[in-house]
Amino acid sequence: MKGITSETLSLISRIYDASLSCKQWPEILEELTGHLKGAGSILFFDDSRHPELNTAVTAYSHFWTRGNKLEKHFDVLKEADPTAGLLRDIPSCNIITTDSAPPSAGNFLQSMKNVGIGSAAAAKLNNNNGWFDYLTFQYDINHGPMREEEKQLMAIFLPHVAKAIEISRPMVLLEKRFRAVLDALDHFHVGVAVLADSGALVIANSAARQILELEDGLYLNSKAVLTATRKTDQATLQQAIQKATATAQADGISNGMLLSIPRRSGKDAFLIEVAPLTDRKQEFSHPFHGAIVFMVDPAEPGEVSTKGMQELYRMTEAEAAICRLMVEGHTNKDMADIRGISPETVKSHVKSTLKKTGAMNRSALVRLALSINLPVDKPSDN
Repeated sequence: MKGITSETLSLISRIYDASLSCKQWPEILEELTGHLKGAGSILFFDDSRHPELNTAVTAYSHFWTRGNKLEKHFDVLKEADPTAGLLRDIPSCNIITTDSAPPSAGNFLQSMKNVGIGSAAAAKLNNNNGWFDYLTFQYDINHGPMREEEKQLMAIFLPHVAKAIEISRPMVLLEKRFRAVLDALDHFHVGVAVLADSGALVIANSAARQILELEDGLYLNSKAVLTATRKTDQATLQQAIQKATATAQADGISNGMLLSIPRRSGKDAFLIEVAPLTDRKQEFSHPFHGAIVFMVDPAEPGEVSTKGMQELYRMTEAEAAICRLMVEGHTNKDMADIRGISPETVKSHVKSTLKKTGAMNRSALVRLALSINLPVDKPSDN
């Protein structure tokens, strides 16, 4: 971690406070802005599948909420901000600056000057087509363009902001629909487990407990530590947990790891995602620095919706039908029988569907479908 200070590590850890509560974002943005020697910052979020998340996640540093700066700039942000258009078609975490702004951005740049901003830098945070988010930092007129060392520092923070947002999406939806996040985890139909730095289980929802009770490649040992059956998988899992908790404890820069855990039954491997989790004052009764684990069982995906994926990934009707059947857990033979087509045609549709979505395999496709259409219960009418 050459060149990364203890202050940087501490701030990376702080970012994961927003995983359980997006109310933390304004303060985190303020700290990030100060660390990058900026004047202000904005975190923009747009989820077409779950629009109720947009205002909860979108946040502004204090610069924009003091006085009437945001109101002055709002019309330009809404109608002439070139940032979103420039970022949509480039890979995530690639930083662009106003130094390379097109001539059409003239009104936008003038509007920034009106509130004391001379330059800005921005980056898209995720490549997932299910939502669009970006982080931007503004610098005052006296500062000049973003310096190279500031750009390098921003690049360090971007994957962590992206991961914190990704974790927070189901958590915010749970909070909006059922209030207390941890008490509502059983309404989220993906396995979720919170682990201490030792790997010991702190809390798990019913979907996670069902997976662990199978003892089919993944289980809790006698010390309630999350464990993989195979030694090589256990070593990788343990490393992922250690790296995630190190980040949460301000001693690392890993934003998590995606693992495939083979099963003794021969069924499709579990898809496991391990990420840092901190909670200084929100859901736990004491400050917490550990890891959160998401578990997906492709063999028993439950009610996974592929709604909207045809449009997002420009699938044909046939590809969309195969996509739905794949995430429902059907084999190629099943899909051929259901669709009344040959196995060779099924293989062709499977290949093109995976290529268009960027999913490496069936497990990854299930995970993608779950990320786009969060499997959270609808609130009751009571």
